[in-house]
Amino acid sequence: MEEKVKQNMLRCGEYLMYSIWIQGQLSDLVIFNRNKQLINDFVTVKEKIPEILVNERVIFWKKDFKDVKKDFEKEFADKLTDQDMADLNTIFYIRNAIAHSHVSLARNFLFYIPGSSKIEQNFQSSLEILNKHELNISASTIFKIDFFKDEIYFHNFDTIKRIDENLLERICNELSIPHSRIQ
Repeated sequence: MEEKVKQNMLRCGEYLMYSIWIQGQLSDLVIFNRNKQLINDFVTVKEKIPEILVNERVIFWKKDFKDVKKDFEKEFADKLTDQDMADLNTIFYIRNAIAHSHVSLARNFLFYIPGSSKIEQNFQSSLEILNKHELNISASTIFKIDFFKDEIYFHNFDTIKRIDENLLERICNELSIPHSRIQ
């Protein structure tokens, strides 16, 4: 397999897995905010996860990223900055684009066609790097995800870093939960 193809595939998979990791943290914070009585035991008794938390996590694991994101945004609306909202949207749109792309081992990029004009508009406005100088657009509704290009991959990966290191760390601190416990 050509090196650029392999790198794009690995980075797309890595991005998808990190977005699932972010989803888990979003879920945990919603659960803890709704069940503050669980926090002390969760923080102090590391050997055992409270049963209520386990049951709530199972419910959240069945949800799509979009639904967890909505729950999180509703739960913490007063704590989210414009940058936080933009980063959550970026993660959401890239994750969905990767999951709904046409993949070929003969190309060093994925093709993504949004399912509606609204999704296309939101996708395009959330991910300006994918359209920078029109390097990545094959047609008006077909996008290329070419994560073998460092500029594109690392620009978009920075959204995951910001959400984890800024937003989720901040919310954890406000709830008195060590961030490392939900990471």
